[in-house]
Amino acid sequence: MLNFFKKTTKNLQVSNKIYKVNPSDDLYHTLQGVHGNRDINYINVDRLKKSVERNDVLRLRPIVVREENESLVIVDGQHRYEVAKMLSKPFYIMIDDSHNDMNLINMNTHQRNWTLTDFANYWSQRPETANVYNIYKKYKEEYTVSHSILIAIFNKTSSYKSGSWNFKEGNLKYDSFNEEHVKDRLSKIKRMQRCATNPTFAHNVVGKQQFHGALLEALENSTFDFEKFLDNLKRSRHKFNYLANVSDYKKEIFRIEKKKAKE
Repeated sequence: MLNFFKKTTKNLQVSNKIYKVNPSDDLYHTLQGVHGNRDINYINVDRLKKSVERNDVLRLRPIVVREENESLVIVDGQHRYEVAKMLSKPFYIMIDDSHNDMNLINMNTHQRNWTLTDFANYWSQRPETANVYNIYKKYKEEYTVSHSILIAIFNKTSSYKSGSWNFKEGNLKYDSFNEEHVKDRLSKIKRMQRCATNPTFAHNVVGKQQFHGALLEALENSTFDFEKFLDNLKRSRHKFNYLANVSDYKKEIFRIEKKKAKE
């Protein structure tokens, strides 16, 4: 592969250089932010830190810097810089010598993170993961559920976060461990979606992630009687159309499940 690269690029002009900055280098702790750039979002920093801990790709995304007042300031990559320092990892810089403020604005405006749909589409086209991810996509098309809920179901849990990285890294499983569980949980969600009559579910409630998450949590409770809940839901007036968070949905699910026949 390297020989092919050298052969196909030997006549190309080198337009810029990338420099590796090690923790022992004087420059490591001296980069500054461009005045007027966005404040650092430490939620994004935490997410990126976890990603780099699992798969360090800092060398593939150099930090773009420019010279100002005898200092190097960051044009793009302030979050990567924070993560590198937190983990004491080398980072890489590339010089922007244009001094064009629109470079800063454009680089920070037009970047778009991958969505869960993007991850599903990518892994469904890779030979080693295509089978499982195409099954996943088929379920996603057939059932009115969010990616977060479907990923949680595939991981036999009610929490999306516990399996999100496996999903993004192409490690989703569908075998004897979870096949029946996936079918069972999706079937129960669909039955619940069709069951309410007093009133019927509002359109935005049918596929609501918080509602489905509450049901998954209820199903993890060994005392919860799903069939009784459905039977009561058919005859009971419910408040699901007016709720917003998982805890309130869960309370309403158990309230209906515990109702007696004459209520």
